[in-house]
Amino acid sequence: MKLFIAEKPSVAKAIAAELGVSGRGDGFINCRNDVVVTWCFGHLLEQAEPDAYLPDDIPKTKKGRKIWRMQDLPIFPQHWLMEAKSERGAKKQLSVIGKLLKSAATVVNAGDPDREGQLLVDEVLEHFRARQPVERFWVSAVDPASIRKGLAKLGDNRSYAGMRDAARGRSRADWLLGMNLSRAYTLAGGDGLLAVGRVQTPTLFMVARRDYVVRNFTPVPYLSITADLAKETVPFTARWKPGPDQKGLDEEGRLLIDLDVGRALVERLSKEKTATVLSAETKRRKANPPKAYSLADIQIEASKRF
Repeated sequence: MKLFIAEKPSVAKAIAAELGVSGRGDGFINCRNDVVVTWCFGHLLEQAEPDAYLPDDIPKTKKGRKIWRMQDLPIFPQHWLMEAKSERGAKKQLSVIGKLLKSAATVVNAGDPDREGQLLVDEVLEHFRARQPVERFWVSAVDPASIRKGLAKLGDNRSYAGMRDAARGRSRADWLLGMNLSRAYTLAGGDGLLAVGRVQTPTLFMVARRDYVVRNFTPVPYLSITADLAKETVPFTARWKPGPDQKGLDEEGRLLIDLDVGRALVERLSKEKTATVLSAETKRRKANPPKAYSLADIQIEASKRF
């Protein structure tokens, strides 16, 4: 039997439709030519909690969890553990895949075409210690033509080991930073949970910094200098741009905020009667006709007008 493991039910149904459905079971679809298609619900497995790596003699809370102690940090797992997700549907589907693997002669990883899609099927195969040959089904769309093309070009799953390892490295980096730093900051702070994350913390910092700048914004007047010119009766407007050594600019070197310097500059430039074009560039551009409105486009346009 050949077993396809898709990342989600919708992809499994699309694959089964092209293979030819001959029957359905609880968590899988039977197809012609002794092929079975099953699916995950995203990641069915997750990283074990720090309790799994800490000594058993650590005191426990009333809920049976090991208490947080600064002397136990940092936690660096020597052998990483994966556990089935606690959701009932995830555990049930994982069990279905395990039973199907026992009868499979060949397996096809039909995860999404990215790092996470590669990992979430591979980690299921590792969980059940699958030893069958594994092929890789790789498509970026689930229309019938793309599915047929992918089925005709199944590759060797081992060729995608780098993507699997990249996703696993990202996951473990998240765990190491989040688990260790969240515990360290919480224990040091003493005012409730302080969650730290590889992505959420720098993102929150950027939002907080921007919010601080907005709340403490002080308007500063600046000068924008333009000149109305003409060449052979063809008028055009030129905008003054500061040089690298221009004085009186803001911290970013864009705006002229020293009004005295600006007024002196305007007075000097206003005496000039001619200008020399040092360089000019003309570009021919092509503009496609606008696309028909989508629902989102209509809502955006309506919000602007009404």
